Amino acid sequence: MMSIYVFSTPQDGMRLKAFGATVRGGKSILKIELEIDDPRDLGHLLADLMLLQDAEKKAAKAATRPARKLLALPAPDAKGPSE
Repeated sequence: MMSIYVFSTPQDGMRLKAFGATVRGGKSILKIELEIDDPRDLGHLLADLMLLQDAEKKAAKAATRPARKLLALPAPDAKGPSE
């Protein structure tokens, strides 16, 4: 599950301009359009979205990677370590 939070007040210079949703092939797509006055705020938001995207790519890659086979070691000697 993924959660995204955007906190803003009208004084922050970020406004929700539009949003919409569609369904394609059984998958829902949500589009959100924000208007951001301060380029630094835009940069921070884009950086956060890139971190999220990178984490999703790593998780997807790990899920598709085949599990490593463990190598079997010989059974330990029942007498204990030899001297």
